[in-house]
Amino acid sequence: MDEVASFNVAISTELGLITIRSANVKQLYFIEDMFSFTMSGKLIFNDSRGIFEYGPITGNETIHIEYGMGKEAKTMVFNIHKISRIRQITEGGTSIINQMEIIFVSGLFGALNYLKFCKSWKDKKIDKIVDDICKDMAPVGSWGPKEKTNEKLDFFYMPYWTPTTALKWLMRRATGSSSDSAGFLFYERTNPGGSGQQSCFETLEKVLSSGRMLTGIGGDDVYVHESASGAYINKILNWDFSGLDRFASKGLGGYSIIGFNHDKKKFKEEELKFSDLIGKQTLLGDKPLYDDISEPRTKHVSVIMDTKGNEKEKMTPMYENDWQHLYALQQTVHFEVMGHQNRYCGSMIKVDWGSNDPEPSKLYRRLSGKYLVKSIVHYFDSALFPPFRQKLICIKNSR
Repeated sequence: MDEVASFNVAISTELGLITIRSANVKQLYFIEDMFSFTMSGKLIFNDSRGIFEYGPITGNETIHIEYGMGKEAKTMVFNIHKISRIRQITEGGTSIINQMEIIFVSGLFGALNYLKFCKSWKDKKIDKIVDDICKDMAPVGSWGPKEKTNEKLDFFYMPYWTPTTALKWLMRRATGSSSDSAGFLFYERTNPGGSGQQSCFETLEKVLSSGRMLTGIGGDDVYVHESASGAYINKILNWDFSGLDRFASKGLGGYSIIGFNHDKKKFKEEELKFSDLIGKQTLLGDKPLYDDISEPRTKHVSVIMDTKGNEKEKMTPMYENDWQHLYALQQTVHFEVMGHQNRYCGSMIKVDWGSNDPEPSKLYRRLSGKYLVKSIVHYFDSALFPPFRQKLICIKNSR
């Protein structure tokens, strides 16, 4: 690797764009996560240039982060969400300067969470309603993968909700047309083809089955613990393994759903078992994390009626959605690697996990193979070399 990734950070003020010296940046990171609607991050810096006094900082400024290698570097722009604190510190024993702590978010965050709306739709598929929300209420600048839904709602009313509340309600009741599975996600990722953010709307199953491998980063695109070259971009510097939580697994046995039709005065029952649900999720290995632990837990709901007084076909998408998310998070691995601007969440990586066997070519089979990159923490520290690092939080849903 001939060059290493670097970073620059600046704040837009009434006086223009003011660059902060890298040595004055005490903490800087931003996170993209498949289970979060938007990106967010944090900046702590020593204000040696007097931005607090001469800027001034009012909260309406934007944070500009440029990172990466040479001409391929990306630029991300964030809005200030909160100025957590400003305090005086002593530097070098005599010099007194201000230190500022800022929480920042992507531009879409405010539109999704600050405003509330009233609107209704009739005879619309859920993905079309999502399109309307993301056009008129929370405009999305750039789209990544989008999956259509199977369900059509006879009537949907948004009763003075934020777009986030409406999207959560819709996503829990939708199944994907290409995956035929529940478990929709609405998330932001860094744009693989350029700067800025992209919004994605797709099921977890579509992501798992897509084989969306992260390529073009370096070498043969395989992540390893040991490398002949210390500068190998995909070398794992540190790792942390979450293991399994048997207490949390209690909810994975399934659901026995009992619904009551208030118009017809009768019960309707549906059952979801672990053995059925696990067959709907693409595994990144040979076997599921658990053997058959089917033990449906009872859930009581009201049967949803359509405009003609008929029962909706299924009560299960909401619970299948919750199950998909819960199972995927049972086992995660955190990898720390040298930063590269083209990594993004929602992609997959291949890991060759070395074995304790004396033979160097042997691999630990259970932990080798594909991992889904659930989220990435992009963090920057001028005291490190290279100063740009990434923490990949990855899902391994098999053994």
